[in-house]
Amino acid sequence: MDQHEDRQAEETEHTGTTTPAGSPTLEQSMEALVLLEVWRILSSREMMEADDWVMDYFAARSLEESRAKYPRGSEEAYRRDKVASFWELCGVLASSGLVNTERFINAFGGHPRTRWRVYEPMFRSARHEPGRPEARRRAAHFEWLAAMCERQTREQAKLAEQATGDEAATATE
Repeated sequence: MDQHEDRQAEETEHTGTTTPAGSPTLEQSMEALVLLEVWRILSSREMMEADDWVMDYFAARSLEESRAKYPRGSEEAYRRDKVASFWELCGVLASSGLVNTERFINAFGGHPRTRWRVYEPMFRSARHEPGRPEARRRAAHFEWLAAMCERQTREQAKLAEQATGDEAATATE
């Protein structure tokens, strides 16, 4: 097999599709545009400042505490909501299949997982708001994406461990 055939076989195995001369499909091209737009938003100064604030200063164990500390209309509430909404939307894109979850996680690493850990207590408490059945689904896609990141991290660690074990076995032979 020549290099081109190797690449096509690898591409087919990874994506389930073949394309002439290794060119991307329309779906892959659209997904790339979505990922680039997500990156553009995530790397914007405004989002980076909001994300830094969330990671460094946001602290609320419940929705009530969050509302008390960061009242509606405050810069802090804006930052809290901006970052959470961004990751919720990313979760929607991935869970609906508009972007491949594995590729999304490879592109953005553990960001959803680490952000979810900051927000988790607040959203879990918010899901129990009396008289608000829609609250049970609050940030569900964000949580799903964080869980997928966690799962992929565990799978990659297992593969790395197996590879290390295989290398050690080969070295002793």
